[in-house]
Formats: sequence, C-alpha cells, structure tokens
Amino acid sequence: MKRAQNTVGVVIPTYRETESLRSLLLSLAESENLVGYVIVVDDSENGESTRIALSLVNYFEERKKHLEILSNYKKTGRGSAVRQGLQTLYLHKEIEVFVEMDGDESHRSCEIGVMCEYIEEDNFIIASRYLPKSSISGWSTRRKVMSKIVNSLIRSVLNIEYSDCTNGYRAYPRSCVKILISHQPKVFDFLYLSEQALLLTRAGFIGREIPSQFINRTHGKSSVNLRVLLMALYSLCQIKYAVLRGTL
Repeated sequence: MKRAQNTVGVVIPTYRETESLRSLLLSLAESENLVGYVIVVDDSENGESTRIALSLVNYFEERKKHLEILSNYKKTGRGSAVRQGLQTLYLHKEIEVFVEMDGDESHRSCEIGVMCEYIEEDNFIIASRYLPKSSISGWSTRRKVMSKIVNSLIRSVLNIEYSDCTNGYRAYPRSCVKILISHQPKVFDFLYLSEQALLLTRAGFIGREIPSQFINRTHGKSSVNLRVLLMALYSLCQIKYAVLRGTL
C-alpha cells in the first residue's frame, strides 16, 4: 500500500551505539520522505547514543523530519526501550506505520519502503533472516546455528510459525501498536519480540514475513553472550507461563 509523505515513524533502541547510529540516522534523514519521525531510545549509562543523536536534530529539521531522543541513562532492556518509543510515537496521529529497528546498522533502512508496500491494517511485517531470498552477512557458523536453535525453541514452546522470531526489524500499523502499548509486557529483553508476535497473533493479526538482508555490525560489540541467552530462556518460560495462566 502506498503511503503519504512523513507517515512512517521509526523507533531505534540503542545501547552504547556511536558510529553505527550516526550512519543509520543520516541514512534515515536522507531517505525517501516516507519516514517523518525517528525516536532514539538510549539505554547507555553515559548517554553515548544521546550525544550522537542530538548532534543530528537540526539536520533532520532541515529535511522537514523530526528526531527525538529519550534518554534512560540505564539499561532497561530492548523490549522496554521499544515500547517506550512506540508509546511516544503513537501520540503523533499522522503516523500510519511504526517501524522498530536496531541501531547497529544490521538492518538496512532501504527496506522500510518494502515493508510499507505489504503492510495492512490486519497484519504486521517481520523482516526475516531465514527466508529463501534472505541473507546474513558477517556471522560465524556458530552464531547462525545458535540463532536457528533459539528460533526453533521459541516456535516449539510458543506454538508460533514464524521463521524468524528474534529479528528486531518489524513494521506495525497503528491498530497493532495500540495493542502493544496497552499490554503490560511479561519480559523486557529481546524475547519481547516473541511476546509481541504472540500477542498480536492471538489478537487476530497476521504476521507476514518478507526477505531481509542482515549485515552484522561493523562498529561496537554485540551484547549477545551466554548470560544473555540464559536470561532469554528464562524469559521464554515466563511468556509460556503467562499463556498457560491466560494472562497473555
């Protein structure tokens, strides 16, 4: 579906992103006019991402776009940051499509236009790394295997059939965001992505996957480690428990 100018809002949760965030924001500022609002939610303790974003506010204004920064100065978790950004974006009535994407340039901003072509009021879009026309660049075999195992486990435990439950590049219509921001999350780490998908699917929305070209970060260091994965398994159990109790 074609969209009018400046009717797409983008939420970027960040944690200590600097060079990659600057590059991503520049690409969004200079992109097609679909993107009118960008919100950076910074969980960096020292506000590294905040300083980068603030330096580009005027650059966005010159291009008749809006850049807003929400600084938490503590790590609240990816899920919490995304929800915070969506709540703020939802206040802008002109926004029709809400996009969440990572700030490390793993997600290509040029794919936003493709997402908008497919999105409708009764669906949401997942940019999948595991469709036949998708690709992953820069990951080791070990990282790819680990990701596929995690996704397989999520599909099995939560009974959802998406090939990629953990990629944080998605687009939602306003009707979906209303549900997401009204729901009290059970988890706040990257498993919130699975909770989002499950919540919307159970509400009757259709999750549509489209191919995506994922590029591993070229700046900074990934936060994914054994501790994060163990916490994710605990979060998965929390989501499943909520389903069994009927609270999700």
